[in-house]
Amino acid sequence: MPAVHYDVWCLIASFIPTDMLVKLCSINLAFFDMAMTERYREINIYHLDDESTRRCVLNMGPASLARVRTLNLRPHLLGKNFISPLSQTMLAAESLWRTVRLVHRNAKPPSAAAARILLRNVRGMKNVTSLNIECPEVDDYRGFYDAMPLIEGAWYAHGSHLRSLTLNIPLELYKRVLPPSIKLDSLEELKISLRSPEASTNCKEILSTICLPFIQRHSQTLNRLSVNAQERVDLFDLFLDLNLPHLVGLAISQPIDFPHGVGTLLSKHSPNLRELKLHLSVSRGDPDIPTPSKLFSHPAFDVPLPMLTSLELSLFPWMQALQGVKQILAIMTSTGLQRLHLYVVHISPALFDLLAKRLPNLQYLEIGFDSLVGKEDGKIVPTSDWMTFKDRAASFIAIMEVLIYPEWELRQLVLHRMGSCGGIWEDCKKALVQSLPSVKTFNDLSPSEFVNFPKYTDSTGMMYERTPRGVFFWTP
Repeated sequence: MPAVHYDVWCLIASFIPTDMLVKLCSINLAFFDMAMTERYREINIYHLDDESTRRCVLNMGPASLARVRTLNLRPHLLGKNFISPLSQTMLAAESLWRTVRLVHRNAKPPSAAAARILLRNVRGMKNVTSLNIECPEVDDYRGFYDAMPLIEGAWYAHGSHLRSLTLNIPLELYKRVLPPSIKLDSLEELKISLRSPEASTNCKEILSTICLPFIQRHSQTLNRLSVNAQERVDLFDLFLDLNLPHLVGLAISQPIDFPHGVGTLLSKHSPNLRELKLHLSVSRGDPDIPTPSKLFSHPAFDVPLPMLTSLELSLFPWMQALQGVKQILAIMTSTGLQRLHLYVVHISPALFDLLAKRLPNLQYLEIGFDSLVGKEDGKIVPTSDWMTFKDRAASFIAIMEVLIYPEWELRQLVLHRMGSCGGIWEDCKKALVQSLPSVKTFNDLSPSEFVNFPKYTDSTGMMYERTPRGVFFWTP
């Protein structure tokens, strides 16, 4: 029997879930190779009780290290093991553990030996293209500082071929993590979290002397930037000075209290920008939610983006967002938009009508919402008012049943419902399928599967559906 080509086995494996592929690794060398690639594609180094971290310490040789593409570092709990990473104590501890392991294969290495092995393995991962560095808000960053050899080892080993970098750390740590000499020649995507738990921290100085120079050093290779800022962090100066000539994807999440700068940043990059995610949140503890008029007067919503193909907007917790969506789509987008993600309080038939007419070429639509309404009235309904939710959903159904969009190019619709429909969600699904005959999949299900998909109730009374996209919960 002639041997089956490796590419054929790859095609077969593409239809097999990852967890099942691992179980089939003994069938042949092709399955074994693909299973090991999946197993070691992403490695977490968190603490010595974490399974992925132990795997990195105990079982990874040169072949396994070469398979790692994504490395996630959360090293603050490992710091105490790195106080003296090259000391004779660590060398002796590693030698003793290797001797014991000849008899007891599952013997746990001493912390000193584990630290040395982790450091060596991080330096041995020569094909990492995505690096994620995390640190939660803790009372003492000493553990993170002591674990800096891991991060320095990652810069040394991966710096020349790293394509994606995520920094989810407090601003206080940026000076240690991003030394002035670091330059990542292949960096294409950068995701940074800008938060500061310390009231005394000079956020503006850190942004101008560390973050901005680092981003600008990579301006010729970066094509995607994601910035997540929390309260007290004003991004105006950062956005004012940024200039990334090859930027095609931008994601911004920030409090609406600091509106300036986003519009300037969008204006500078509007000719090339193809993907935009914009989340404007209400600052924690703010008793007054800005009015819809204030929200939609944000300078960012006045910038035309003629090349935009993908847009994500979060409009929680503002009521009556329909008029704002209409304004945003009219100014910012063209009929060439293909993907749209919306997060709103209510969905009404008028929203679908607007999208079908304004975006005839839309291929993918994802909406997160609280409830369905026939017409937006701006009223807040208590979660216990079950009958009002039912009446609103019934009004939605009555209008949707007479609206049909056979010419709309929409092919995929994903709905994340977080609130109640008064017990008639099944009827709502039927109305949506009837109104949108061009849609091929609803929540990754065929129209008939979406309508007839079984629902379940958990021990708390919450109802949920299991779909290929995941589990969707809601109140009955």
